[in-house]
Amino acid sequence: MALQLLLPLELSWVYANQSVFFPASTLFMEGNLLRRTKKHQEAKSAYLRAQEAWLAGGRLRTHHFNGACMYKLGCISDDLGETEQAM
Repeated sequence: MALQLLLPLELSWVYANQSVFFPASTLFMEGNLLRRTKKHQEAKSAYLRAQEAWLAGGRLRTHHFNGACMYKLGCISDDLGETEQAM
């Protein structure tokens, strides 16, 4: 419920937007909010979807946004105790 208040945009509208960065960054922000509320599995899913949205738009893997997604996925894996995946 809190995420609906913080993110008033519907994801269908976000995906309909022409910009690749907007949906990816919205999903990244959702992952940050979920991680803050200790919903680690949901946050991991949000970070993965953000990374997929970024790469699906034809963006490079070497871009700093992709690096931020990879970093956050490592942090989530560490939070979940998955040390092998975190490294």
